[in-house]
Amino acid sequence: MKQQQWMMALCCAFALWGCKPTDNTIQVGTYEGVVWSDDTLPLSAQVVVQNSATLLTLWDEREHQTSYVGSSSEGKLVFSAAGLSCEMSAAALACTNSNGETILSPVSAESVDIASFAGSYQARYHDALLQMSIDDSGTLTVSGASCESSGSLTVTADVDGLAEMRLTDDQCAAAGSVNLVTLETENESLVSLNIQTNSATFPQVWVKI
Repeated sequence: MKQQQWMMALCCAFALWGCKPTDNTIQVGTYEGVVWSDDTLPLSAQVVVQNSATLLTLWDEREHQTSYVGSSSEGKLVFSAAGLSCEMSAAALACTNSNGETILSPVSAESVDIASFAGSYQARYHDALLQMSIDDSGTLTVSGASCESSGSLTVTADVDGLAEMRLTDDQCAAAGSVNLVTLETENESLVSLNIQTNSATFPQVWVKI
């Protein structure tokens, strides 16, 4: 009888242990916080996790931004070029680099309609100006003095508040493999587009004209 009771207690313990959450899968969403650079300077950080790709963007004190595409390995996000790795910690991301650990908290944004991006924009690229035209369906054209590229803008399926840009070629400028677009507004009027891209040369700020 004692042996049966002991076995029943052991089975119950295993059942309880089995109820504890063990899934460390990175959850889709947007996470924000601060990480410390190798120069021990604070950098604003944002990680956008989609099912298709993950993008880390860092901003310095002058608002200069740099973006990195991450890879997933054994429940962790790894941004090798930035020396940063992240894993889930409750609902947040616990991220570690050579300066220690920091927590990036989940943030939410309002959903956007692709038509809200429609308009004409321009950006400086090297010593020239490029123009981007977007129609209500998200079809876009990038043009310069001697170039023209077509592409598309689509609302991201996994994360609200963002659209993803794709170009069919790099005749005018080479976009990255991930290009996330946000609307920048002032006094409820559209002022510019901000593009978070892992391209080192593609313009990041496009001003509405």
